[in-house]
Order: sequence, then C-alpha cells, then structure tokens
Amino acid sequence: MTSATEAQPDMDASSYARPAYAWYALGLFVLTILLAFIDKQIISLIVEPLQASLSISDTRIGVLQGLAFSLFAAIAALPLGRLVDRTHRVRMLIICMLIWSTMTILCGFAQSFAQLFAFRVGVGIGEAAIMPLIYSLLADFFPRGKRATAMLVFYLTVVVCASLSVSLGGLALGALASGSITLPGPLADFDDWRAAFIIVGIPGPIAAVLIGLTLREPERHDLASVNGQGLTVRQVADYLAQRKGLFLPLVFGSAAALSVGNAINSWHPTIMIREFDWLASTAGIRYGLAAAICAGVAVPFAIVMEKRLRKRGAGQVATLLPAGAALSLLVVLVVPLLGDANVALSLGAGQLFGLYWIVALTPVLIQEVAPNEMRGQILALSTLISTILQGFSPVATGFFSDAVFDGDRALSLSVAATALPILVVAIVLYLPMRRRFAKEVEPS
Repeated sequence: MTSATEAQPDMDASSYARPAYAWYALGLFVLTILLAFIDKQIISLIVEPLQASLSISDTRIGVLQGLAFSLFAAIAALPLGRLVDRTHRVRMLIICMLIWSTMTILCGFAQSFAQLFAFRVGVGIGEAAIMPLIYSLLADFFPRGKRATAMLVFYLTVVVCASLSVSLGGLALGALASGSITLPGPLADFDDWRAAFIIVGIPGPIAAVLIGLTLREPERHDLASVNGQGLTVRQVADYLAQRKGLFLPLVFGSAAALSVGNAINSWHPTIMIREFDWLASTAGIRYGLAAAICAGVAVPFAIVMEKRLRKRGAGQVATLLPAGAALSLLVVLVVPLLGDANVALSLGAGQLFGLYWIVALTPVLIQEVAPNEMRGQILALSTLISTILQGFSPVATGFFSDAVFDGDRALSLSVAATALPILVVAIVLYLPMRRRFAKEVEPS
C-alpha cells in the first residue's frame, strides 16, 4: 500500500528545545492536566449538597458528569484537531485554560440545573482540545529518540493525575469545612459546594499566566509533504469492514473500558459518602490515592506483561484485553456485596485495574495492525466512540439509581448494572480476536 504522505526526515536534534526546557514544558503540561481533572471531577465529591440545594436527581448529576462534557468533545474533535495543526498552540492552550477555569468558577454561582449544565458544557469546551494540544506540543519539544519516553512518562502521569485530582478536591473540601480556606467578602457565606467550584477554578488562570510567561511555541517538526491525494473515507471504511473482527473489538473495547472507568470515577466517591457515611473530604482523599496507586501499578504491569507475552507470539498479547475486562467485571460485581468501608474503597479503585490494561495497550495494538495512512483516522474513530460512551455511562448509573434500584446499596448496584452489559459485550468481542490478531501481525 502506498503512503499518501511522505514525512520529511527530521535529523537535526539541535532544532528542538534543550532537554531541560523540554522536560520543564512536560511538567507544565502535567500541571495543566491535573487542574483540568480537578475542575472536571470536583462534582463527584459534592453530589449530596448540590442535590439538596438545587433539587437535582442522580440522573441529572450523571448528565452533568457525562453528557455535558462528551457531546461537545465528540462534535468538535475533528475541527479542534485541525485548529491544533494550524494555530499557535501555546496561545490556544492558554485560551482553553481560561475558558474552563472561568466556567468552573461560574458553576459556583449557578441557581438551577440549566445554568449548571451550561457552565459544565463550558468546562467541556475548554478541556476538549487539551490532549491534542499537549500531544502535538510534546512531539515538537522532544526529538524522535526521546519522544517515546516522554510520551510514556506523560501517559503515566495523566492516569495518576486523574485519580490524584479527586484527592486534591477532597483536600479543598476539607479545608473549606475546617475554615482553613474562606472566600472573601460576600462570598464568605456561600455553601461549601459553591465555594468548592470557585476555589478549584482559581488556580487555572494562575497556571495560564505562568505558561504564557515561560513557555515558547516550539518549531514544528516532521512536516508532511503531500505526494498523493490520500485515502478517502470510503477506502478506510472498506478496510475496516473487511477486518471488522479485528478492529471492532479493539475500538469498542477501549471505548468500553473508558466508559466504565468514567462511571466508576464519577460515582464511587459518592458511594463512599452515601452508603458508608464518609465525609466528602475523606472520600475524595482516600479514593483518589487508592485509584492513583492502582493506576501507577496497572499501567507498568500491562507493559511488562505485553513484552513477556509477545515472546510467545503476537496473538498472546491480545489475551490481555479480555483478561482485563473480565477482571474488572468480577470486581464490579463484588463491590455491592461489601459491608466494610475500607474494603469497598480498595476494591472500588481496584475496579479500574484491568481497565487500565485495555486503555494502555489498545493504541499500541491498533498501530501494529493499521496501515500508516489510516492510523490517525482509526485512532480518531476510537476516541470519538469512547467520548460518546463516556458521556452516557454516568447518566445510565444515575438513571438506575433513580428508577431501578432502592435501598442502602442502590448506587453500588447501579454502577454494576451500568458496567455489566458493556464489559460482557467487550469480552465476547475480544475472545475470538487473538487468532485474527496473530494472523495479521505474525509472518506467515
């Protein structure tokens, strides 16, 4: 198959930033991601007082945690990607940070579900381009020989930051409850849930100023020179249709893992608050730390297992995907049966362990079996489907809690009911994939 574009070789490492500055830039990107996750996930710790204040059901809470973010991100994914490729990325990053931080602060002033939904959509708008921006910038800060290491370090910090952000949100709530942090003037009488939105939104503009003062736009590298018209959407669709037994499990499985993970992260802190009478600050700090440890172990474990299994044949690597889904499904089904709070906390975070395998390995496997000219489009398709499913999974959990289950463990059962069909379908799709993957990758 002939490549539609031919990348110009980028042999001059001197055209990149100095290594120390490149790693400084990566540190700023990690800070950006951490702040984005805090602003996105703070709502998972303030469900109870927010519901009491605005009379919002669990289903609507799910909408605020899922659809408010995902709908815009799904619609705008490709246009924003094109903008990242064409504009001054550091300025765009600063604008995005100011948008989502401002909208987070405005959430603290919402007087109705409609207003809160609009502001949460604004947070989603600001955060939608962050990952494409950062990945694009990283590729131009680090030369090819160091790029893989930088990307791995960044990915590991992303999954850990996603969990630590809950802990930091818990710390903020604890400081508010103890009076260690107070808002000035007339804002001092705000409910804690309102103050929480304002406090976690304030660091964003400060970080944006830091980035504006210290981060330079890097020179773009690996620019492509077009020598053909490229592949049409129809050609890519035909290729995927011919190999649907391979790509359907890869694409849907990753989307399933991310959607179930989003339901767990959105609701498990509330489970600890509602079902075990924990303080919001305690639930946030402990769940965030437990999930961060889980992420920090699961991703390296998946990488080590991938290398070991590959020695037995490429098809063996694919067995990690159904194994990860099955492990998470088992833990998801056990959590509603637990009566001990600390065990429920540990296994609540443990639900994510197998899901991290899937999320870490899927891009690697897709790049192995997808032709160069199609990798970006196939990964974009995977991201699009994942984004849509992530939007609906917290809503489904909220609906089950409102309309199906009752009693002390209603929310735990609702998370399990959301995850069960998604993970079962993923496992069924994964199981026959091993042979197809081996046939595609291994020489005949």
